[in-house]
Amino acid sequence: MGLHAIPIAVATLGGVYFGLFSCGGYVWHWTAFCWLLGISCIFTLAAPSALSWPKRVGLFAIVIPAFFFTEAVAAPFYPTVPSSFGDFLRLFVLTLKQGPC
Repeated sequence: MGLHAIPIAVATLGGVYFGLFSCGGYVWHWTAFCWLLGISCIFTLAAPSALSWPKRVGLFAIVIPAFFFTEAVAAPFYPTVPSSFGDFLRLFVLTLKQGPC
């Protein structure tokens, strides 16, 4: 695991955070997350790496989907745990379509 994992980790942790806590949260949290994700992406592109340029750029094709997928997985658990797996799947799909709130 190298530097290329940092933007994916930031996107995944951000997805969990915003999936669970974005309803009624502060606007500056979203701004800070966007800056952190952007800086981590730029740093990963600029830092020396064993990955070729096409692979480095292609890596970012999964950063944004990783955020939305993780957010959709976490959002059904706010404010309570889903009552069934079917309920979780319904809320998961709803979050992918409309967002966590």
